[in-house]
Amino acid sequence: MLKRVLIYTLSLLVAPMFLMPFEPRTPAFAAAAIPCSGVLFLGSHYVVRAYAPLRWSSFIGNRLLIAAYMTRIFAVGIAIFAVIFLASRNSEL
Repeated sequence: MLKRVLIYTLSLLVAPMFLMPFEPRTPAFAAAAIPCSGVLFLGSHYVVRAYAPLRWSSFIGNRLLIAAYMTRIFAVGIAIFAVIFLASRNSEL
């Protein structure tokens, strides 16, 4: 369990590094948000894949599973909105 928690935490810490060099509301920022969401999705998927099949888990395991599901949804939302932003910017040009 500790290994999965460490990998999940590491993905939460590393993902924003893709966005740091760019200014918000620019196409470069939106393009950098796609790999950011990929890192978040993969880190949370690693946790969900292990804990979702279990019928019963500890209190901390259940909380970790809920947080991982929420992070997955958030990561997919980031990717969708980044693609929509990039598509709308390309249609204006």
